[in-house]
Amino acid sequence: GAATPYEGGRTAEDIVGHAMSALETSGVEAEVPQLTSAEQWRSLCGKKGTLCAVAFLPHILDSGADGRNAHIATLKAIARRNRRLYTFLWSEGGAQPVLEEALDRCCASYP
Repeated sequence: GAATPYEGGRTAEDIVGHAMSALETSGVEAEVPQLTSAEQWRSLCGKKGTLCAVAFLPHILDSGADGRNAHIATLKAIARRNRRLYTFLWSEGGAQPVLEEALDRCCASYP
């Protein structure tokens, strides 16, 4: 698309807010990566002030590829509307036992 002049404030908060508003109206799909490591968790969720939402999905053998993809599509739709507030991730239930135990999610049914 064409560039538009920026007439807003000059603080980092103003500029980021404008960019996020533009992103939300652009139709760009939100990324919802699979949580696969502690390193990834620290990178995406370890910054002060970051709120992360983790969805624990059923094992692919339980829900099938279509079921897994439907869950992820739902997460992406939610993430698109809330990307200013949260970083969204997903993990297969049972794949991150330390995290699940820390969140008191051990041995629960999924999702």
